[in-house]
Amino acid sequence: MRYCFCVFFAFTTIPLSGIDVAQASNMSSEADAVSELGQKITLTNEQINAAWPNLPNAKEIYGKDICLVIDLNYCGKQASSMNSLPDANSPTVIDLASTIVNCTTTVVDLMHGKILYNTPQIWLQYSDSVWILVPSKYVPAVSQPLSEQQTDASGISVGNTWAIGASANPADVAGSNPVMGVVTFGQWTTNTFGSPNTFTATDCLTMSTDSVCYQIAMVQSPSGRSLVMNLWDPHTLQLFTTPQTTWPSSISNGQLYNMYIKYNIYPTRWELWWNFTPIWLVTGDPCSQILTGNQANAVVESSSFNQYDFQGFSTNIGGYINGYPVAAIGYLFNGNWVPAYQGDPTMTGYTYIGGNSCPAWGFGVGSQAPPLTWGSLNIGESSSSRDKLTVGAGISRPGHGTMLWSSGTFS
Repeated sequence: MRYCFCVFFAFTTIPLSGIDVAQASNMSSEADAVSELGQKITLTNEQINAAWPNLPNAKEIYGKDICLVIDLNYCGKQASSMNSLPDANSPTVIDLASTIVNCTTTVVDLMHGKILYNTPQIWLQYSDSVWILVPSKYVPAVSQPLSEQQTDASGISVGNTWAIGASANPADVAGSNPVMGVVTFGQWTTNTFGSPNTFTATDCLTMSTDSVCYQIAMVQSPSGRSLVMNLWDPHTLQLFTTPQTTWPSSISNGQLYNMYIKYNIYPTRWELWWNFTPIWLVTGDPCSQILTGNQANAVVESSSFNQYDFQGFSTNIGGYINGYPVAAIGYLFNGNWVPAYQGDPTMTGYTYIGGNSCPAWGFGVGSQAPPLTWGSLNIGESSSSRDKLTVGAGISRPGHGTMLWSSGTFS
């Protein structure tokens, strides 16, 4: 038996002139009032031209800049496997067209551990189905984010999040082969996480090429359950694009969903998928393989420090679907996802505690460890079997780098 991973992406861009947006009398002050994740205040063409008068067009960006793309022919439609695109004629299961709106919005910056307010998102139409999000360097925010900020040693603005999970080195199983994808299986929980202006990523998947760091996460907040994507520069840690948020439908608490990032040879691009559905496409990255070395790939991250948000909290990353095991962390090399079959080799999994960097990359996920002042509610992690991770309240917390499972046979 096997489990499949499917990732499909399509690219779409929307012309500024074709967007019907509401008038906003004061872009900065109105956007500052937005508090819920994913809320949008639409921008008129006049406001866009006034704030950013020298925007390049879609053809000047596509293929030259690292940019996010949505192709409505494929994005939001399910595929039958992790190695092929969906049928363009198949029904849409996630409405990504509704996310293509010129606006300011509230989004989660997972890398820097904060919620960004008053963040501009400007889309350009490249073809009938393909839309391009204008890179952040062309549309700097018109005012500073409202979230509390700190500055790390490199001067990068950071927030306050804790993270705990597992890291692994794909070279354990791939050897010298190029690694061209990473996958995880995660779930949403029944927790409501009622603290305002906070979020919890119940599974956060991260990978890096030499040029771009990619991250996709299953996020819960007072606004609901969403998928969040970040792209940033691994050398400067600056965001390439505004973080993206989309709201999948028909979510089941406790169900394991695949979430993966993979390189597509033709057309050449990186793709971010959830539940066999391509969500976002990324062009402009000259690299076609993942950096090897320890990397935090199956992580719970949260900006909530309220212990009552985590009463009874427990989530699984990896585990079993219909009695068959699926991996907390897997990789794509030689054209195959591994581990995908019983008997496949697995890499060693190590505890990852936020605030600790992973040696290969020099940075990690989350700014600190889970709180240590919650008594029996302390957040910890455990592994009941190879390549299955449980994170929750009342579980003991191994130190950073402790082995959760050893390399061996996936079963």
